[in-house]
Amino acid sequence: MAAERSALKHKRKYLILKLIAIAFVGYVLFTLVNYQVRINRVKKLNQAVSDQIEETEVVNKELEDALEDEEELLRRKAEQEGYVDPNEEQYYNIAGN
Repeated sequence: MAAERSALKHKRKYLILKLIAIAFVGYVLFTLVNYQVRINRVKKLNQAVSDQIEETEVVNKELEDALEDEEELLRRKAEQEGYVDPNEEQYYNIAGN
């Protein structure tokens, strides 16, 4: 009978250790999956910000180019305000009168 109790205690300890190990592995797996989801979310956000930066750089480049060419800047502003059509041919007075 003492042998049976000893065997039963051993089985209980083994079962408890097994349950603890399973719980630990489950926790680790859950944590890894959670971190992977966070990493993917941050990567998507990073890509969106990178795309926005690229778009802003293109707009900035266009504005810098337009500032270098005053006539181009005036033409764009006139188109935006509706004073001329985009395909309308424009003439400039170069005589200075």
